[in-house]
Amino acid sequence: MKTLTKLLALPLVLFVSGEAQAQEFYWAFQYGMSAPMGDTKTFTPGSHWRNFGVDGRYVLKPNLTVGFHVGWSVMNDITAEVVSVNGTAEVTNVNGADIGGVYFRYLNSFPVMANIHYYFGKARGTRPYIGINAGPQAVERRVEVGLFQINDNNWHFGFAPEAGVVLPFDRYMKGLVNVKYNHALAAGEFGQSYQYWTFNIGIAWATSGGF
Repeated sequence: MKTLTKLLALPLVLFVSGEAQAQEFYWAFQYGMSAPMGDTKTFTPGSHWRNFGVDGRYVLKPNLTVGFHVGWSVMNDITAEVVSVNGTAEVTNVNGADIGGVYFRYLNSFPVMANIHYYFGKARGTRPYIGINAGPQAVERRVEVGLFQINDNNWHFGFAPEAGVVLPFDRYMKGLVNVKYNHALAAGEFGQSYQYWTFNIGIAWATSGGF
């Protein structure tokens, strides 16, 4: 945990120090699609188009960065009432409670992770890369049926392997395309874990133009 805290704090420390003026930072803003997997897919199936992220990366070497990722992924599903042959509404069990009717399911994921990335290719060119994000992730799971609401909010430890490519627009501005596999480990009263893919596009800036 101490190592994680240091990694999360590193970009801020470097930014406010005098030394930061001569160093390279890489800032990225991303939007994309999330696709749930496993039990997460059962809860909120389909593809979801509310996925946002911000990355701050400090260039340690021409092919290596360390930094942080902050994101927000929203997944939701609306299911109409299912009525059996005898006219009785079927029920669904959510977190130990039986509910029936038209129900709304929401899943909000808020990762706050440290990361490290390795880049191929030359500076200011097209640069494929691989990396790993790891750290705390807040997950809110909510079910609404009529006047009733069931919430499950927990902090999880999560990790997200990532692969992508940086595309040069000019010396400072870059395009970004990447894919991540997000996995929040089981936590909370119900021991629920969450898995989903994100497919992102974005825009980035290299502060000194040398990346």
